Amino acid sequence: MKRLCLLLSPLLVTISGCEQPPPASPPPWEHLPPVREDTIGRLQVDGTHAYLNGGPVTNGAYIRAGDVLSTGANTGAKVIFNWGGYVQLDENTDPEFTLVRQGACVLVKFAHGRGLLKSVQCVEAQAGPLAVVLKSLVNLQTTGEAAQVTVLEGQIEVTSPQSALVEKFQQYSVSGAGAVNLVTLTPEQAQATVAWKNRFFRVPAGQAGEGMSPEVAVGIGAVVGAGLWELFHHKSGSSHPPPPTHTTPAAPPATAPATPPVEVPAAPPAPPPAASPAPLGRPANTDAD
Repeated sequence: MKRLCLLLSPLLVTISGCEQPPPASPPPWEHLPPVREDTIGRLQVDGTHAYLNGGPVTNGAYIRAGDVLSTGANTGAKVIFNWGGYVQLDENTDPEFTLVRQGACVLVKFAHGRGLLKSVQCVEAQAGPLAVVLKSLVNLQTTGEAAQVTVLEGQIEVTSPQSALVEKFQQYSVSGAGAVNLVTLTPEQAQATVAWKNRFFRVPAGQAGEGMSPEVAVGIGAVVGAGLWELFHHKSGSSHPPPPTHTTPAAPPATAPATPPVEVPAAPPAPPPAASPAPLGRPANTDAD
């Protein structure tokens, strides 16, 4: 009975004897403190090796101007900006956050690693020799000497090493020697540059609201139907077996309607044979002697 209640609990919460299981807890990174005006943003952490200004940091910390955030192995981090947008960091990445333009714009300086930046208002980024101003979605990565930026949405303005405008699905690279290269990617190639982000901040199974196939839905419906029958008949004390599952028989192939027999009217009786005519030159004898 307990197993049945757990199986059918979403449908039987009002039926006596069934207990509703507790709702699944949201991922820890969704628990964020309220926005504070003296900060740049709030931190989300997925992993155990995140550091703020050299010390361990956990989910929910505030990010302020001058802070240095770094991630170690198998750890991702995301800073949710107060005015909208974010920067998501891959493992082994260490940006510094400062305010520029009299506090109207945040500057994210990457010493090493890569990040995904989504800008709503003014965001500037530096990665090695590369500096950009963006109001878009970009993937930025650097080894410290070389750097590369890929535009996924909108466009960016490159301010260093030389001025350039980079459009959606274009990739701008600067080598360690200072050589510049601009290429246009396919949408699939551009999206592949941010495949790394899917390692972090994944919603646990059962909380993603994913759909189900028709086959699974039919199977669940059959189980629920049988379970409901068992539950109600258990409560009523009935010992009758569950009704058989009826399937709709396949319709017989269509056939042409049978042709009714045609009644043929009987032939009328044949008339009596006519008398043979008498030979010419001799009268017929009609009286008996």
